[in-house]
Amino acid sequence: MKKWFILLAVFVVIGLGVVYSTAKTATKVLAPQPDIQETTVYKLVNDERTRVGVTKLVYDETLELGAQMRSDELCNIPMSHDNFVPTALEVKYHAKLIGENLAKDWYSDEEMVTGWINSPTHYENIKNPAFVETGIGVADCGETVVVTQWFGTGN
Repeated sequence: MKKWFILLAVFVVIGLGVVYSTAKTATKVLAPQPDIQETTVYKLVNDERTRVGVTKLVYDETLELGAQMRSDELCNIPMSHDNFVPTALEVKYHAKLIGENLAKDWYSDEEMVTGWINSPTHYENIKNPAFVETGIGVADCGETVVVTQWFGTGN
């Protein structure tokens, strides 16, 4: 009887370990994964501009390059609008006016753009008729995604 009890206890411990391990793995697999696409963000922002009667933004490869560089650097430093102009100059985007929208920890394009629309300072960039061009960069930072959208007056 004692042997059976010990054997049963061993099986229970092993079984609990397997269940815990499986549950832990399942948690990682089921965690929401960010799905932010530059083309969708571009469309959603232009849809909002159209809705408020502002000309659609033209996609600019130089702004895209700068926005991507900015998103990549923000993976490693605290989120801030400080010092984005040097990056714009580095990619040789010389405009009289440039704006920046940043986002982190969003899981869908729609929710993120809605967040920008609901934020007065971000929304100013979206609906500003002085901006005619845009570029968007998305960086996978491991456990999160950083999105940068730049707005400009023309290179």
